[in-house]
Amino acid sequence: AGLVPSVGSEEFSTTIPKGSVITATPGSDPIGPGGTVTLVVSKGPDLVPVPDVAGKSMRNAIDALQEAGFQVSYNTNYFPNDVILRIATATSTNPAAGTQVPRNSPVYVSGSIGG
Repeated sequence: AGLVPSVGSEEFSTTIPKGSVITATPGSDPIGPGGTVTLVVSKGPDLVPVPDVAGKSMRNAIDALQEAGFQVSYNTNYFPNDVILRIATATSTNPAAGTQVPRNSPVYVSGSIGG
């Protein structure tokens, strides 16, 4: 005489662990014994790999990281304007390239000018 769970969909969540229920919606109101409850289940965070941007211009590296869904930061004192960003070369990221991190995570890109 219990309820019957039905997984309706799965959604990404940064706050609800993978496999846990995000919402439960009764199939009728009021719901009686044997009634169906539709569940939305967490897929956990939306993980994406940090792109390998080493060797690209800082400008192109920043653009690629932003397009991949990251919040990008870099040393604005060392790279104060777009002209410098276009001639500077990205050397690494933190987290490192290939690391799986949640979408919208911060990524710091390091670079150099002239080698």
